[in-house]
Amino acid sequence: MYYEINEETKKVVNIQGFHFTLRVKKITQFEVNISIETLQHEVIDEINIDEMTGFDYARDYLGQAVFNWLEENTDEADNIITAVMTW
Repeated sequence: MYYEINEETKKVVNIQGFHFTLRVKKITQFEVNISIETLQHEVIDEINIDEMTGFDYARDYLGQAVFNWLEENTDEADNIITAVMTW
């Protein structure tokens, strides 16, 4: 598939039962911007990568950013509700 410069694609991802938006935007023919956001469009973090070797690092980096966000922005009731919804 061929993506145009400035073209953006996104999908909703589920991390520990919570939903987030993963966005990828082609910046140049060599670089993409990857961001993870809440469903309310609050950017949690983002990273630019310019080669496939950065893919795993970006996934780990953004995954850790989400875990940090969850720790700071959820309470025990949120965790219980999420666990119940996975029944």
